[in-house]
Amino acid sequence: MKTTAALVVSLVLILSLSIISNAEYARVSESVNLRESPSTDARVLKLVPMGYEITPLSENNGWTKASFEGVSGYIKSDYVEVIQGQPPAGVANTQSASAPAPESSGSGANGGASGANGANNGGLQLTIGIALRYGSEGEAVRDLQKLLTDKGFYTGPINGKFGPMTEEAVMIYQHGAGLEIDGVVGIDTLNKLIAKPRPPGTYRQGDEGDGVKKLQQALKDKKFYTGPVNGKFGPLTEDAVIRFQKANNLEADGIVGRVTLEKLNAPSSVSGSSGSEKSYSPQQAPNGVELIRWQDVKSIIGIGRTAKVYDIRTGVTYNVRSFSNGNHADVEPVTVEDTEALKHTFGGTWSWTPRPVWVTVNGRTIAASINGMPHGGGVNNSNGMNGQICLHFLGSSTHNNNHEYTQLHQDTVNQAWAAARK
Repeated sequence: MKTTAALVVSLVLILSLSIISNAEYARVSESVNLRESPSTDARVLKLVPMGYEITPLSENNGWTKASFEGVSGYIKSDYVEVIQGQPPAGVANTQSASAPAPESSGSGANGGASGANGANNGGLQLTIGIALRYGSEGEAVRDLQKLLTDKGFYTGPINGKFGPMTEEAVMIYQHGAGLEIDGVVGIDTLNKLIAKPRPPGTYRQGDEGDGVKKLQQALKDKKFYTGPVNGKFGPLTEDAVIRFQKANNLEADGIVGRVTLEKLNAPSSVSGSSGSEKSYSPQQAPNGVELIRWQDVKSIIGIGRTAKVYDIRTGVTYNVRSFSNGNHADVEPVTVEDTEALKHTFGGTWSWTPRPVWVTVNGRTIAASINGMPHGGGVNNSNGMNGQICLHFLGSSTHNNNHEYTQLHQDTVNQAWAAARK
C-alpha cells in the first residue's frame, strides 16, 4: 500500500541520518532518560522531563548525543524533536507548547517540511526527528488519517491537519494497542500502525480478543494467572506467560506462539501453585524503577507512610500519604502545595482519567497509576482537598471490582513501566 510504503521509507530516512546539522537546540517529546552510552542497558545520568530543551550534538543508529543541564549523554532519537535556529529567549529547559491548527477542511499543502532538513517521498513529508502530534500539518498527517480511517478509528476529514479528532483517534488506537496513551505518533505507535498481522494464535502484550480470553483461562486453570479473564493481554497476563514458560523450560519471552500454546494445552505441562502471587519476582528497569505487584507493595507503602509521586508526562512531583491499603492504595496530598501540584498535572481540573507515575516510598521507586478525582472520606483537613484519590499498582483493582476501570489503571501502570525502560 502506498501509504504504508511511504511511512516506512520516511521512518528509515529519519533514523539513518547521522548528523544533526544547523540545529541549535531541541526538545524531548516525552519524559526520557539521558544515558551514559547509546544503550537501554546503560547507566541513567538524568531524567529529561517531557518538553524540556536539550542541546543536540549528533545522531547515529537511533540515538542522539545531547547535553542537558551541563551533562552529556545519549537519548533515544524517537523522543527528540530537533528545531532549527536559536531557541526563543527565556525558554531554555522549560516546557513549551505550539498553537494547534484547527481541524477543518483544507489541503494542508503548506504543512510538513522540505529541503535539506526534511524527507519527501511518495507524497509524505516528515521533519527530522519530529513525531506527529496535535498541531502538526502536512502530507504525513494526511497519510496518518488514512491509516486510522482504514483501521476504523477515524471518521473525520482527510485534510492533513492534526486536530482534536485526529488526536482522539490516535489515543483510542494507542489504548487498544497497549501503547502509552499520549496522542503522539512516534516510532512505537507508527510501527504498530503499519505492522503486518501476526499469524493467528500468536499473542503478546497489547493484544485483545477471544483468543486472549482463552489464553487467560488456560493460564488460570494451570494456576499461573489470577487476574480477570477479560481478553486484554496486559502486564499481568505477560507475567503469567513468562512464569509458565520458565516452569516448562520454554523461551521466557512473554510471547505466546505455537510452542507455548501446545505446551499450555498439554496435560503433562507443569502447573503453578495456588499461591502464584508469591512466586512473582519484581522487575527493575535500568533507571531503578520497579514493577511490583500490589500484594507486595502493600508492605512497602504502609499505612500513614509518605510517598513522593513523579508525574512522568510533566515532570511535576508532589507528596501523598497513604491511609488505606485495600484493593489499592487510598492516598491524600500532604499539603496545599501538593494538592495544587497534583491538580496541575491533570490540566488544572479534577479528573477520573488515570495518569502514569513513578512512586518513591521506603527507598524504592515503583511504576503506578493515579487518578485525580477526590472522592469518599479523608483524614487530612489541611491539604485544601476534601476526599481521597486512588493509587494503583500492578495487580490492584477498584473497590467495586469494576473490570473496565481496573483495566484502564493497569494499562496506565504499564505505560509507567514502559517509560522507565526507555
